[in-house]
Amino acid sequence: MSGLVFFQLAAALLAAVIFSFLPILIFLIVVLFSKLKGVTLSGKFANSYLLISTLFCLIILFSFSIPTVLHYIGK
Repeated sequence: MSGLVFFQLAAALLAAVIFSFLPILIFLIVVLFSKLKGVTLSGKFANSYLLISTLFCLIILFSFSIPTVLHYIGK
């Protein structure tokens, strides 16, 4: 049973990491396509988007991982 708990914990943490980095991946894709099209993004937009997406990533990562870890530690 402990092996199953470990795999559930690993899957939950992996899902948290994947979902938390989606905004940064979207930003990198937008930057890549804008450079391919020859359009440059303004510095204010890039900096504010990266700041907001980083905060969003941390919130999602902690909201997924902390309850999962606490749930399995308590068992």
